[in-house]
Amino acid sequence: MVGSSYVFDKNEDYWNPDGQHYDKLVINVYTDATSQLSAIQGGQVNVSVVSDNTVIPQIEGAGFTAVGQELDWTGFLLADREGKLTPALKEVKVRQAINHALDREALLETLGAGYGTVTGQVFPTYSPSYDAELDTYYDYDVEKAKDLMAEAGYADGFDLVMPRASTVPAAQFTLMADQLAQIGIRVAFDELQVSDFISSILGQKYSMTWFRLQQDPTDFQLAKFQIAADSTWNVFHVADPTVEDLITQIQTGDETTAETAGQELNRHIVENAWFAPFYRSQNTKAADAATQIEMQTGNTWPYLWNIQPK
Repeated sequence: MVGSSYVFDKNEDYWNPDGQHYDKLVINVYTDATSQLSAIQGGQVNVSVVSDNTVIPQIEGAGFTAVGQELDWTGFLLADREGKLTPALKEVKVRQAINHALDREALLETLGAGYGTVTGQVFPTYSPSYDAELDTYYDYDVEKAKDLMAEAGYADGFDLVMPRASTVPAAQFTLMADQLAQIGIRVAFDELQVSDFISSILGQKYSMTWFRLQQDPTDFQLAKFQIAADSTWNVFHVADPTVEDLITQIQTGDETTAETAGQELNRHIVENAWFAPFYRSQNTKAADAATQIEMQTGNTWPYLWNIQPK
């Protein structure tokens, strides 16, 4: 298969030879979690990403060490906040209802095998905008969620189509749909090829979707990646004057102004339910008994010079 394996040879003229620990680097591409696990258990890799934390016990049973950090957040992108595809999502009370309908502890245990921390915000704990109170801003309260749906004019719920792909087990998507069904949101899934999943979301084909997004090293980076009107993961490029003003203050203000603006932005995003996070995911890498790795804050992969033989 084209693109299934990439081979890199050591550059003999590299300026820092002490950072080169291997003569050859082979990167294999696995298109689903099952083949990835098989490669790990079969000793076909020294280091691997773990795309499904529920298999960590199996990985450790194969003699690998699981190394993790909370780099990303996992949950729903409530992208169609102007109701272009799904009118119900224009209503803030509907988006708030979705947040109250989520049993985040159960989602963490079932989807993430308990590896992570429940949250209602997209800013990381190392951010000056982080507010511990926002982790539990939306308590699990189905009756409150139903009341909000009724107040928004959707007491009988609505139909919703979301995408799914084989990188995540189908049973996990079923659980997500079950959570939404509690408040009358009837979910049907489009089965997509892995290669089409992201492009379809970014192509504005779905008003709401499960996804996992990074928590960037700085607040401005995070805002420009998933909140600002022109950002990639503000999929429908919804513009909010308050949001845009606060992002400008983060970019151009002094340290105090920027920190205050970031905190206000975080609360505004949570209160207006731009997203429905489940938990901060543990980003996990597996290393075999002959290899050691060191993770870096803000990086999904360790630097190459921090992957080395024991």
